[in-house]
Amino acid sequence: TGHWLHFAAVYDGQYLRLYLDGEQIHFVETKNGGTINLSMAYDGHTWEDTFSIGRSAGNARFFDGYISECRVWNVARTAAQIEDGVCYVDPTSEGLIAYWRFDGETQDDGTVLDMTGHGHNAVPGGTVTYVDNQKCPF
Repeated sequence: TGHWLHFAAVYDGQYLRLYLDGEQIHFVETKNGGTINLSMAYDGHTWEDTFSIGRSAGNARFFDGYISECRVWNVARTAAQIEDGVCYVDPTSEGLIAYWRFDGETQDDGTVLDMTGHGHNAVPGGTVTYVDNQKCPF
């Protein structure tokens, strides 16, 4: 689209809500909750059953764009909390279990540091390109 967008998905145990730039754009009732496994080092791992950033689940469709950062919470965030944290949140925020800032800094092994300190470093599954001097516009 040529400009930044902020997407958020929130599951509260009953509803899955989708937000675009802080505004709810869709919700669906679902009882299909479960857990998200942020580790790629477990028995039976495949690309189809692992949390990924920028790739569709179950196939090899990749996101054609840039991702500034990604967060995973173990609590449902409100619309106000989402809007308030569009560009940044404190890595020690309650309920934040993983937080990756794709700002070009990688670890010696090529992974992107999980800012929460919980050790869920992001492992690139292919070539990663960083774009300099791109800041959150909100």
